[in-house]
Amino acid sequence: MRPALTLTAITLSVAACGAPTPSSPASCRALADGRLVRAVDRGVLTVVSVTPRYDGGRIHELSLADLRATALPLEATGDTVVRPMGEGLAVLHRAIGDQDNLTLFARDASGAPLTCQVPLLTEEEARGAGPRPYVNAHDVIALDAGTVLVARHGLSSLVVVDVATGRVTRAVDLTPFAGGARGAFPDAIARVGPELWVTLARHDNLDRSNVHGAVARLDPRTLAVVGLIELPRSNPYGPIHGSPDGTQRWVTTVGSYNTVGDGAVEVIDVATGRVLDPLVTESEVGGNLDAVTALDARRVVLRVTAERVGTGAIDDLRLVVFDRVSRTSTTLLRMASWGAAAPVVAGGRVFAGDPGRGAFREGAGLRVFTLEGAPVGDGFVRLGDGLMPYDVQAR
Repeated sequence: MRPALTLTAITLSVAACGAPTPSSPASCRALADGRLVRAVDRGVLTVVSVTPRYDGGRIHELSLADLRATALPLEATGDTVVRPMGEGLAVLHRAIGDQDNLTLFARDASGAPLTCQVPLLTEEEARGAGPRPYVNAHDVIALDAGTVLVARHGLSSLVVVDVATGRVTRAVDLTPFAGGARGAFPDAIARVGPELWVTLARHDNLDRSNVHGAVARLDPRTLAVVGLIELPRSNPYGPIHGSPDGTQRWVTTVGSYNTVGDGAVEVIDVATGRVLDPLVTESEVGGNLDAVTALDARRVVLRVTAERVGTGAIDDLRLVVFDRVSRTSTTLLRMASWGAAAPVVAGGRVFAGDPGRGAFREGAGLRVFTLEGAPVGDGFVRLGDGLMPYDVQAR
């Protein structure tokens, strides 16, 4: 790891984007050979950046060793997120029509890209009359070398994808666990001990929800729901995080963005499945909580937002370091507009997506800090004129 760098002076080794490598049956078969479950530390961040109009974007790998960025031969919509998957990458595109899909990506032994793109509908759903259903996939996890599981937020279900054929083979309906809401709305998936846990947003009224969120516990072999953990607040949002010691799982419940004080970072004891006292509440930090990541054994990084009531406009977006022992917080970064990318701690640094300012997103890029909150060099990595970070994942 190099010492502090002048990041704005770094030359980005960005390859020309060009057309993405097309999906092929051979690529899908090749990706089912185990590379999607092979444990590997790539030492990179994968960063999705989108345009101010949310009509497209790019996907880069950023080296943790020298902070150089390289464009991947993958397209991004205005609503694309990525998930590390073994030696490869799962890309969830969320857009009405053909761009509503899963793309699996890796490289073969020669370095050539392998791409398998999968529409996330069952055969029956694809043949149905009327408009094509909007899947709006929110998360994905590998079940084994040849199958992956996808959370279909828009359809309140999970689907199993056979990688070798690039097809959906099974759907798991979660609407029986909607708890009176208009759907289960699965959001995040994580392996927790011998189970799979899936957060259920259970939306009913986004201004003031009457239905609390939940976590469905699944048997990973049968995908049967074997238990349900009721959360004390509504609208679980974002990934299921593990505590530094592994004994807890943290789930952010944002509640309503129109109300500060109805959300928290929930804490679930892994051994018992009991919901404990929250890690931090919105009242403690003066804003909505919609992202958390551990900084060390006692500190976490939070994304805190406040919304102008009834307008959808964000008045204040902050990244805050919260000390769980002293119950005090320090602002790490204040941003001028809303940004979707949650903070990431990797390689002994904190990476924060800054959406920039104004219609052309001046100043948009990745902010880089030490674990003590000091900028690394100039503290900024630019990923393209006007492109703002939308999702950042370590792999």
